[in-house]
Amino acid sequence: MVVYHIDDFQRDVTTEHTHAGLWSSFVRFFRSRNLPAVSYIATPYLELDNSGPRLLSDGVADDWINQYVERSLNEIDPRIHYAQKWIHPFSLNQIEMRSDLSEEHKQFLNLRRRAGIENSLTLPLFGPFGCTGTVGVLCRNRDFTFGSSLVQELYWAAQTLHLGFCNLTQKNSAERFDLTPREVEILQCVSTGKSNNTIAEIMGVSTHTVDTHLRRIYRKLDVSDRVTASLKGLSTGLVMA
Repeated sequence: MVVYHIDDFQRDVTTEHTHAGLWSSFVRFFRSRNLPAVSYIATPYLELDNSGPRLLSDGVADDWINQYVERSLNEIDPRIHYAQKWIHPFSLNQIEMRSDLSEEHKQFLNLRRRAGIENSLTLPLFGPFGCTGTVGVLCRNRDFTFGSSLVQELYWAAQTLHLGFCNLTQKNSAERFDLTPREVEILQCVSTGKSNNTIAEIMGVSTHTVDTHLRRIYRKLDVSDRVTASLKGLSTGLVMA
């Protein structure tokens, strides 16, 4: 199989304009390295083309994916929990050896074993405004040496995918609601609790200008106050938590 080089993957990601295209390039990258299965999930969930799945996967058993989504197993998935604490790749076996696992985490691990899911490598991902995520790579007799060139390459590709999804989600939402970059910036400030005076100072404009932008934002989002605007911005990916 011809290896899909990291430089080519990076180039393709920067020119891709759909979530499906980003994921297709990512899967091609992993398959070219003879990896049997890979999955991706963002926390909080990114809105993928408005109706896309919350969990993306390739090569993972459909029964397990359906169970994961239908039972909201992300809420008890220890990989998501530790991915928000650890910055380095880690294996499922490492989690299983921890003495501080909660009962819910143990329940998740038992469900994976019953589903026949083998040990996997987890790549913690970090994006703008607290949007974290994970990529899971099925090991299947592969010895992933942490710090090896292969793991570093996989980690780089996974982080590139995550940032691509974050940026594309925000861009698509802004276009759908016809918000300008300045309006998105102001909405992000509002969602973090900043006052009009503070926003004006940050942007070097008058409070009157901020107020004018806010009224336009309310009209475009079909809302009438700061709280509802923030909630709609978060739920649609216009802003990140």
